[in-house]
Amino acid sequence: MNHKNMQLETCVLRQFAMKKHLTVVLFILFGSYAASGQSLQSISAGVKVGVPLIDPTTGGSDESQPYILGGFLEFRLPASFAIEADLLYQRVGESSTIYESVGAFGVSMTQRLRGNDWQVPFLGKYYFGHRSTGFQPYIATGWALRIVGIDETFAETGSSPVPANESYRSGIGVGAVAAVSVRIGTQKLALTPEFRYTRWGSSTSWLNQNELSFLLGISY
Repeated sequence: MNHKNMQLETCVLRQFAMKKHLTVVLFILFGSYAASGQSLQSISAGVKVGVPLIDPTTGGSDESQPYILGGFLEFRLPASFAIEADLLYQRVGESSTIYESVGAFGVSMTQRLRGNDWQVPFLGKYYFGHRSTGFQPYIATGWALRIVGIDETFAETGSSPVPANESYRSGIGVGAVAAVSVRIGTQKLALTPEFRYTRWGSSTSWLNQNELSFLLGISY
């Protein structure tokens, strides 16, 4: 077996293990809910806005937009557990200079990558304290799926960019998520300032595998 095939097999096995772990987490959470014989405590929805705390890209000059936007649904379960599903969007991009030799001459080219980064995290959450206090810290962990629509353009140094010469989508990336936050508010309206870390696989090489962000959730 050559080196390339070994890398492909390792990637497939890693994604299979991640999906297996996600299934186990969801099975435990839903199992605890079913065993309790109770209904969902509540369902809430809201929006999330945030900022990345580290550069989303790894190559040249980072040119990503400094915001994250999205929404979420939360299903409260008995025994202080909850499940959250998010849909998050971020505009990412970078540029770098490439030098190419053409015979006896050299040409400097600027490569620009722009991406629409869509993420769908699934989190299991545990709340500390009683909801009636209006102040509930919580921890969360789970897995996220990601897909990035990418436009790639080139331009000679000092000239205007040419139209995109390639547009494509990344493969579906899988990442492990951990978060810590606190819920502040009433039953009907609450704020959740959250620090979230995601470790991504290597499906998109020019994006950072380590993602750290601050998100503010507004639920109602």
